[in-house]
Amino acid sequence: MRNIAIGIDIGTYQIKVVVAEQIHDGEKSYPKILGTGFVESKGLRHGYITNLSDVSRGLRAAINQAEKSSGIRASVYRE
Repeated sequence: MRNIAIGIDIGTYQIKVVVAEQIHDGEKSYPKILGTGFVESKGLRHGYITNLSDVSRGLRAAINQAEKSSGIRASVYRE
């Protein structure tokens, strides 16, 4: 079974998503980046949400990019 993790960073200027897999190599364990996505952040000002629809749209776009680049489908709520 694969150990996949998705990280999301919603910032004032960019929304970033990373898809990683935990790799076990003998006694060592390390993350392997499988894909990333990022978009310009809209709907935020000084770290506060001013337009939830814009933030949601940007988050969906970043997740879609990360899914395409990694080949992994993110299990997140979709409307």
